[in-house]
Amino acid sequence: MKKVIIGLVVGVAIVAMVVVSVRTAAGRRGTKVYEEEAKKVESLITTVKASGEIQPRVYVNISSQVMGEIIELRVEEGDHVRKGEILVQLDPEQYRSGVERLEANLRLARINLEQERTSQATYESILKRQSALSKQSIVSAESLEAAQLQFDRSRHQVRALEEQIRQAEADLTKARDELAKTTLKAPMDGLVTRVNAKVGEQVIIGTMNNPGTVILVLSDMSELLAEVKVDETEVARVAAGDTAIVNVDALEDRRFEGVVTEIAHSAFKDRDVSRFVVKVSLTDPPGGEEQARTEVPLPASSKIPGGLAALRPGMSAHASIKVARRDHVLVVPLQAVLTKKRSEVEALLKGEEPPKPSDAGPIAAEEAAPTEGTGAGETGNPPAQDEEVEMVFVDRDGKAVIEKVKTGLSDEFNVEIVDGALQPGDKVVIGPYRTVKKLKHQEAIVRAEKDEDLKEED
Repeated sequence: MKKVIIGLVVGVAIVAMVVVSVRTAAGRRGTKVYEEEAKKVESLITTVKASGEIQPRVYVNISSQVMGEIIELRVEEGDHVRKGEILVQLDPEQYRSGVERLEANLRLARINLEQERTSQATYESILKRQSALSKQSIVSAESLEAAQLQFDRSRHQVRALEEQIRQAEADLTKARDELAKTTLKAPMDGLVTRVNAKVGEQVIIGTMNNPGTVILVLSDMSELLAEVKVDETEVARVAAGDTAIVNVDALEDRRFEGVVTEIAHSAFKDRDVSRFVVKVSLTDPPGGEEQARTEVPLPASSKIPGGLAALRPGMSAHASIKVARRDHVLVVPLQAVLTKKRSEVEALLKGEEPPKPSDAGPIAAEEAAPTEGTGAGETGNPPAQDEEVEMVFVDRDGKAVIEKVKTGLSDEFNVEIVDGALQPGDKVVIGPYRTVKKLKHQEAIVRAEKDEDLKEED
């Protein structure tokens, strides 16, 4: 039994020694890292990404200016209409009876005016006779004065009746206008993109606190926009005239080109984040018309560009706006570039331990700095700032060598190298991230395959 136990202990010890020796040998070979080559590219494009929805540039909410019941709805969603075409008919009966009543009132007022003008002519004749007789002292002054008063009263009554007629005419004009508004017509050529009401429903007019009933929406689909929401940190990079590529969730296999035509001047809050609405005018893609006509039946008179016919207002859209471009530039992957303090980089190049930040904090550092008139501070020059510098680790014959660089534009994956000793074909270290952060200058490294799983070192 003792022999068995002794054998097991010896076996475990041998296995442990083998594992330790393998790890030690691996450490002598170097730290395993992922690498990519620095390379020249034809063009590097910086983009700003934003999401939003498809909207027509011009659309009209069709609402009623008078109250009433919908008795006829002549269009459905997806119908193409021409300007002046009847869309909705409200019940006109109460407005028609109002017109008839005001027409009768107007006729009655005109009759009363004619009667009063006849009376005025009679009173004028009486006044003339009384005036002639008064000159002959046949009638008294009181009779002449009474005749004058009757004539003046009739003249004023005629003027009052004339004003009543003008008021009646104005009321009749308003009533006829309201009667005409019970028939809603298309204000422009367009596509019915939404119908919110049904026959038999009562529509109400808008007030200050109530927007009223939107019966349907009529859109001019000849020019479509992608209205996207750009973060406030990126909107300053976007300018009118920038080109963009727009993807629509509903049409995964299609890409649309566009141009930025409008940038909002005021932000809106989106979950406590300020964003700006940017409008991207979409263009008809080449060859899109034939494909669209097989997807969407378009009438011969339609003004909708063929390639955009498959789009619908409200579809989710994602725009990549091209804000800058460089041609024939040297690039490396974004994760290859590290930013460190200049003092830390200099220490790494000398093979020293990087300086640790003072635990005393910025106040103690301020107090420890030379002051004017004492020691090194007598020169009056402030201490040099420990600025940040950019660097990459380059594989030079199996060793990680620090190369200082200066970066320029970047896209989703790569960044431009505008200054430094880096050359096309140089292999730069890109990961694992924690391993790269702890690499030392001239440290031995081994390139790992992309499909090899390297664990992050703590």
